[in-house]
Amino acid sequence: MAKYLVLRPIEHNQKWYVPKDFKNPPATVMSGGHGGDIQVDTSGLIDLDDKEAAAFVDGHIPLDEKGKPLSEAEKKRRAAEAKKHAEDEAARLEKEAEERMQFEEWREEKKKKKEK
Repeated sequence: MAKYLVLRPIEHNQKWYVPKDFKNPPATVMSGGHGGDIQVDTSGLIDLDDKEAAAFVDGHIPLDEKGKPLSEAEKKRRAAEAKKHAEDEAARLEKEAEERMQFEEWREEKKKKKEK
């Protein structure tokens, strides 16, 4: 899991993460998801895997294992990986749409033959 710097409060996995410089954080807060009390993490860091991190864009800076911001090379590698994933997903969706169109055409032909 990668560490990310928290720049604004966020709730994740039954915890409320706040920036390190957050003024007077409470010990617990009410969850936006279930309404119960959850703990507050004031470390200013959050551990996320790549899948979880993909959901977060604003308010988080990816850090390496030592808590330092990612190097340009690592940022480029992650961006290339994300781009490839997006391209693969677009190709998969395009293939599904084409298969669906072929199925619909086949169904229409079958319907026409049945009507004759």
